[in-house]
Amino acid sequence: MRSSIRRKVPAEIADNRLRHLNQTLVRQVEQETEKRLLQERLLIQQSRMAAMGEMIGVIAHQWRQPLNALAVMIQNVQEAYEFGELDHVFLEDMVHRSMQQIHTMSKTIDDFRNFQRSGMPHEAFDAARAINDVLILLSGLFATHAIDVVFACKPDAEHPIAIMGCRNEFKQAIFNLLKNAYDAILECRDQEGLHRHGRIMIEVNRSTDGVVIAVSDNGGGIPAEILDRIFDPYFSTKDQGKGSGVGLYMSKLIIENSMKGCLYANNLQDGAMFTVELAAAG
Repeated sequence: MRSSIRRKVPAEIADNRLRHLNQTLVRQVEQETEKRLLQERLLIQQSRMAAMGEMIGVIAHQWRQPLNALAVMIQNVQEAYEFGELDHVFLEDMVHRSMQQIHTMSKTIDDFRNFQRSGMPHEAFDAARAINDVLILLSGLFATHAIDVVFACKPDAEHPIAIMGCRNEFKQAIFNLLKNAYDAILECRDQEGLHRHGRIMIEVNRSTDGVVIAVSDNGGGIPAEILDRIFDPYFSTKDQGKGSGVGLYMSKLIIENSMKGCLYANNLQDGAMFTVELAAAG
């Protein structure tokens, strides 16, 4: 009887040790998971702040033309008054044209506020329309630097290409991809010492499995030795102070973690292509 008890005691000790080990491992996994989630939240916040700074630059480009137009119209009113040409018809035309420019500037601010709004729910939305919203915001920046943008899919109210997710997160992911293409084109120009025309191509297609979005450029491509690192956090090919290294990582986080899709890159003959694969909604 006593020998039986002695045999059970080591077994109980072993069970207790195993239980303690399991509990310790669980706590370690939970702590590491919490650390990873905290790191991701910090990276997301940093990416949003970086995107906000870039968007302020975009707004400056968008506002420059209407501000110049308003300045010219104000000078025209003054000259018309000095030369006795300021009549009711002239003044009405100036007021109408001025209000058009102010409306353009106001819409730019509204677009920026909608773009930065957080806390939006996951829902079905039209991928082409969301991409078009981003292109409207970036149109002034691309035009200023002679970059042509071809959008191969126009928003279609009757046949939307619906995907599921947070619309603003998706728009931020696309913004990052387009801004990356823009940066690559400018960097390629600096390296070549030439001002060749920039080109960005965006294609949105339905596939058997869902929706495929491809963003390609003629910015010279990605060096083969870093192709597998471009989505790493804080990895950047830009000079110190010119890039945060979180834009592409943020896009991959949104597409793959939040929207359960896939984002990858490959080189073309004269540039790079980033491909987004997502499930169709509904």
